[in-house]
Amino acid sequence: NTYAATGLSATITPTRATSRDLVLVNQVFTLSRDATNQNIGIRLRRGATAILSPRESAAGGSPNETGLQATGATAVSLNGRLSINFVDSPATVGPVTYSTQGAVTSIANNGTVTFQGAGSATNPTSTIILMEIAG
Repeated sequence: NTYAATGLSATITPTRATSRDLVLVNQVFTLSRDATNQNIGIRLRRGATAILSPRESAAGGSPNETGLQATGATAVSLNGRLSINFVDSPATVGPVTYSTQGAVTSIANNGTVTFQGAGSATNPTSTIILMEIAG
């Protein structure tokens, strides 16, 4: 599966190399597909490195973090939110950028996922909060 940027990122500059970073993510999504099941997953990255990946159906398989059962349905969609609470030890005093990437089980049968809401009551916005934990 191909992971793609969700558009959610934030940067923190630790004051000590021994500090840890608390990363709090609330990732909004809309998932849809015609006539069959669909699952999605998000992973957390520090720079270009994935530091937390979603559960997968098998090693190197499809993301299986959350999804919908659509067997026999014409078309279904699911609006939801995935959360990540993660403590990282970047061991640097330079800027550290955290971001999310997402993937779907399949794009067949009009399978899509949209991340990042528009910020309305019916389409909320994703957030990422970074806090330094002094070390």
